[in-house]
Amino acid sequence: MTDFIYPPVRVDVKVTGIGGAGSATYKGTVKWEIQDDTRVSHSWIIPDTYYHEHSPYRLLSPQHWAQARQEGNGTVCITYHDAVKRFWQDCRYVKTVILDGATNIALIRSKPSYDRFNAFCTAISDTDECRILDETELMSMPAAQLVSDDEELADDDISEASESIRERRPPDLPDVLFDELEHDDEFRNNANTNPARPIYSVVPEDEEVQQQTPQAQFLALHYKHAHLLPEKMQALARRGNQEGMENEGTNQLILHTYP
Repeated sequence: MTDFIYPPVRVDVKVTGIGGAGSATYKGTVKWEIQDDTRVSHSWIIPDTYYHEHSPYRLLSPQHWAQARQEGNGTVCITYHDAVKRFWQDCRYVKTVILDGATNIALIRSKPSYDRFNAFCTAISDTDECRILDETELMSMPAAQLVSDDEELADDDISEASESIRERRPPDLPDVLFDELEHDDEFRNNANTNPARPIYSVVPEDEEVQQQTPQAQFLALHYKHAHLLPEKMQALARRGNQEGMENEGTNQLILHTYP
């Protein structure tokens, strides 16, 4: 009945459809939302459509649909061996419907929407049976105390925690176990108030050891002469006219390292 856009008229007409022969009780103008093959939505407004209360489907007559549109040859329905194609508005739009394998009829589905879902939610919200918690009902839940790493418990909190441990300890356990817990709390409190400072030791660099190896001596000369190429350093060492390269040991060092 929700398909009628105007109040329908009560009738008593025999109709034959999917469920066999039946009796139509209302007639009026309906509006059906469908999508064509390109997923464009269209509104089919069809007057003089009958309503059968016990029919599981809407009944659409291709002849009546084409005659109601009054487009002449612009509204066409073609039946193939496996599908039915409907063209309308001067054949600009087409809707292809596959024939059902069990009933061998073309079942057109309406445009997908949230209308029924919204209606269902509205009906559910009005019922008292499905309301688990009333909107005005408040429930208080105990909140757990969370302390971050940057925060510290106050002395009162620590004492209360120690007292709670004493109250909750089982009577069949020895007192030694709980004495250790209390000592741990004292140690933890002292550690928080007087944290130990780290001790850093600086090892001085021994300048006498810097050029003990030939590789270190060559690297020092390389830095001293503004990153001079090794080939030029070898040439200067052979000539023996550069500071730090006059002695024979340095000459042998450079020649041996870079032959």
